[in-house]
Amino acid sequence: MDYWTSTAEEFGTYGAYVQVLHFTFHVFSSLRNCVILLSSGFKVATADGCSVGHCRECLCCKSGVEYEQFYRERDRRSHFKWFCHVDDDVYVNIHQLVILLHKYDPLTEKVYLGRWSLARTSKLQMRRNIPNLKSNEFAFGTGALYCISSCLMTELEPYFRGSQRFVSMCKLLQYTDDMTVGATIESILGYNFTDVDLIFSELHAISHIPASKLPSLISISYGKNTLPGGGEIKRHVSIPQPQFTLDEDPTRFLSFHCLLYSSTSWCR
Repeated sequence: MDYWTSTAEEFGTYGAYVQVLHFTFHVFSSLRNCVILLSSGFKVATADGCSVGHCRECLCCKSGVEYEQFYRERDRRSHFKWFCHVDDDVYVNIHQLVILLHKYDPLTEKVYLGRWSLARTSKLQMRRNIPNLKSNEFAFGTGALYCISSCLMTELEPYFRGSQRFVSMCKLLQYTDDMTVGATIESILGYNFTDVDLIFSELHAISHIPASKLPSLISISYGKNTLPGGGEIKRHVSIPQPQFTLDEDPTRFLSFHCLLYSSTSWCR
C-alpha cells in the first residue's frame, strides 16, 4: 500500500481512482474545508498550530504535521511503501506515478524522487551543529510533488519526527520545507536525489509540451507571469480539443483529466 499526503483541496477530480490503485490519501487542510473533504471520503488532518501563509515557518510547520502523521500511521502497522507530498496546485496522473514507483523497491532502496527545483545544486549555508555532514552541496525537488521510500523515511525519523522537530531542522538549515528535505537527505544522510523529467510544476515550461507526450506526464501545474505594465501571462498545458473553455477550466486540470479518462461522467 502506498501513502499519499498533501495540503491539496482539489482531489475531487480524480478521487474515484484512489481505491482502485490502493493509495491512501491524507489531506492536510484548513478547518473550513474539512466538511467537503470528509464527505468525499478523504482522511483529513488539520495543522491547527500552523499559521496560514507561505512563510518559511508556515510551510515547515505544515510539512512537519504531514511527517508526524506518516510515522503515527506506520506505528499502527500500516504497511506504507512510500511517502508522497503533493501541493494544492498540482494534478497528478496516478497511473504514471505508479509506473514510476514500481521501478524501485521502497523497502530496501533509499529513494528520493522529484523534479529539480533549480537546474543546479545548492550550497548549505549553515554548517554548525551538524555532525558528520556528508556534503556541503545538495539538490532538492520542488515541493509540488516528491516521493520518499519507506526505508529512507525510517532514516529520516530522527530529523523529521516529533513535536516541532522538522520546524527545528528548517530553522537550523535556514531553508523552506522542500529545501530542508533535500538538504537533510543529500547533505546529512548522503543519499542522492533522483530527477524525474515527467514531473511538472509551476516552475517548469508547460505550455509547449507536445500533445503526444501529455498522457505520459506524471504531474502538471499552472501559474502566471506578471508583466511590467500590470498585465499577466497565464501558464498551463495546451490540451488538444479541450473539453472545457478557459473560463470554465483556467488550470486545465479538468480538460487534462478528460484527456486521460474520457469515460468520466462529467467529460462531455
